[in-house]
Amino acid sequence: LDLYDIGDQQVTQITRTYALAQERLRAMEAQRDELTAAIADLRAQLDWGAATLAARGVSVKAAE
Repeated sequence: LDLYDIGDQQVTQITRTYALAQERLRAMEAQRDELTAAIADLRAQLDWGAATLAARGVSVKAAE
């Protein structure tokens, strides 16, 4: 982007930078939400696995 010498006291540059930052924030928040869901799913699977092992008399530490 060649926005440095437009002569508008950097308004165009700052406006464009702000818009790009908003887009990046939305993308990062979407990634965070996906990761949060994946972590919750994995925790549930680990809980299930620990319970299943415990029901069979195996401690989680022994399974590691």
